[in-house]
Formats: sequence, C-alpha cells, structure tokens
Amino acid sequence: MSSDPFENDPFSDGDADEAQTAIAPGPAADAVPAWDGSATYTFKGKGGFDSSWLVVRAPSLGRLAELLEDRDEVKRLVDAATAVDAYLKSKDPGSGQGQARQGGGSGGGGKPAGASRHPKGKTSQCEHGERVYKSGQKKNGSGLWHAFDCPQNVCDREWTTA
Repeated sequence: MSSDPFENDPFSDGDADEAQTAIAPGPAADAVPAWDGSATYTFKGKGGFDSSWLVVRAPSLGRLAELLEDRDEVKRLVDAATAVDAYLKSKDPGSGQGQARQGGGSGGGGKPAGASRHPKGKTSQCEHGERVYKSGQKKNGSGLWHAFDCPQNVCDREWTTA
C-alpha cells in the first residue's frame, strides 16, 4: 500500500479545502472587451515610411471578404484615396514623396530621424559618389546592422559600426 505524499505537508495550514475554492473574477477580467467580430484590412501604398494607409473596416470577416472581392469598388476606392493623397502631398511638399522627414517615426510619414545619416556623422565615398548610410534589424533579432551603399547600387555594400 502506498502512502499519500501530501499527508504530512509542512507548508499546509491544515485546511485542504481552501486551495480548492474558486476565486471570482474581479474588475481586471472585465477590462478587456470581448471581440465583437469586426475586421480591419489596411492597404499601405508603396511600402515606404512616407506611404499613406487606406483602412477598410467591416462588421465581420465575411463582410470584409465580400467588400474586398468587389474588384470594381476596391479599385474605385483606391483610386479616390490615391487622388486625395496626391492632393494633400501637393499642399505640403515636405510631407513625404521619398523625402526623409526630420523628427520622423511617430506622427505620420517620413523615415525615422537619422535613418539616412550615420549616428556619429561618418560618411563614405565610392567611385560613384557619396555612399548612402543604411541600417536595420538583423534577421536573427540580435541587434542592428550598419552599412554604406553605393548611390548607384553598383559597388559592394560597405559594412560599418555605429
């Protein structure tokens, strides 16, 4: 016959039923609203930092699929949004269109500040002119990489440190 390993629990206060009592959820459990079934799809033009977003919302995944399957309406929407985007950018020529905005990352548009200049002001030349500084997250996530690229993308990348 085997013995109960919890029979002489030195940490027990003697009330075994206390640990089995369910704890009622408090206000924290109610803080996260339940998913209402709605869905959102975001189109991002050209993929650059200064590209505009077009966001489509629907009350359900099925309705979102129906909206996106209507190619004529999607094309009409994208064309209209593109026209509005071009108009807005024409009113503020410093707001994108490939230009890096100073002060960058948050608040809409432009590359993050300093993304096109070496953090310590280093520069590099190749036979085609001044190289372009670039940086990014390493694929394995272990840090950042830093490099200078040929302005005409002819020469090999020149790796550097921050």
